[in-house]
Amino acid sequence: MRHALFIGPDKTGSTWLQRFAQAHPQIQAAQSKELFYFLQSDGDRNLEWYRRKFEPVRPEHLVAFEVCHEYLFSPSAAAGIAADLPEATVIAGVRHPVERAYSSYRYMLRQGRTTLGFAAAVAQIDELVDHSRLATHLEPFLHHLGADRVALLDFDLLGVDAQGYGDAASSHLGLGSWSIPDELHDKVLAAATARSARLVRTLRFTASALRRCGLYRPVEAAKRRLVESPLLFEPAAPVSAQSTVLDQEASAFILDQLADDIARLDEWFGTSFGARWGLNSPVRASV
Repeated sequence: MRHALFIGPDKTGSTWLQRFAQAHPQIQAAQSKELFYFLQSDGDRNLEWYRRKFEPVRPEHLVAFEVCHEYLFSPSAAAGIAADLPEATVIAGVRHPVERAYSSYRYMLRQGRTTLGFAAAVAQIDELVDHSRLATHLEPFLHHLGADRVALLDFDLLGVDAQGYGDAASSHLGLGSWSIPDELHDKVLAAATARSARLVRTLRFTASALRRCGLYRPVEAAKRRLVESPLLFEPAAPVSAQSTVLDQEASAFILDQLADDIARLDEWFGTSFGARWGLNSPVRASV
């Protein structure tokens, strides 16, 4: 059974892909979203430990699939994946940088990680911009794995054609088209605001502690119920990159900071995200 990993970044459809993998008859999803195996140095967690997190394996399973969007930001993870899973495919999600930053910002509010306004958060919290530097963060993966084993998934497709997004994911995994279940046609983890940031932080720390104890499946099941609970979160209106809700100077700053990175990404993968997002930037040297 070959391996594939969705490596991020955050806010580009990772929860949808986890549920897609859990439902797909030819995919064995990891017991939990985000095993963090390629980020740790715990001697008790060897490759055999990692493989056991995809049990039980049945004859129809062709792909073992993990979602962990922290791998993208770790060059050592790229090297580790290449060494331990020599036939693996890694997939990165692409989303309009302003929308991705705002979605990440809303998640930080939801988790109680910041109380800043969006413009101030963009100026002070590096990851809001940095996590959209796909070319920069994918370079070690291209180096260690080769371009034929690194793929992109266009998050924008998920909002307009969930089946098409699933077909694109299946294609990257070497699988044929599969009719996604009805629940995957609905928005997964729609924008929301925590009713109690303190309670959400407590639950988050508890989940991390339980994962360290190896209780992956109970945590995953509980998390799925809690993150959609109206008792914990109230819905928030979705925001596009052109929304008047956003600070336009902050939006322009994000795109300016990322223009060169987006141009490199387009050159390496033959895509046209820069043109779609209204950017014209000189292209730097290729990998």
